[in-house]
Amino acid sequence: MPIATLQFNLPDEQNEYNLVCNASKMSLVLWHILEEILIKKIRYSEGLSEEHVKILEDMRDEILENMKDNGLSEDVFY
Repeated sequence: MPIATLQFNLPDEQNEYNLVCNASKMSLVLWHILEEILIKKIRYSEGLSEEHVKILEDMRDEILENMKDNGLSEDVFY
């Protein structure tokens, strides 16, 4: 089984180390924004104006497009 090891020059690379250590938490936050906030509000948009739904769709599309531009797909969450 392949093993990957990351090494950081601390304290010089503390910010990079923190990013790596918190990447899974950031992924959960992004998933929550996409799924729980945007997608569910769009899907169950009763009572929302068309303009409000359009704003939510634009936000969702912008996040997904940004992920794609950075080499990430939605299956990064699963």
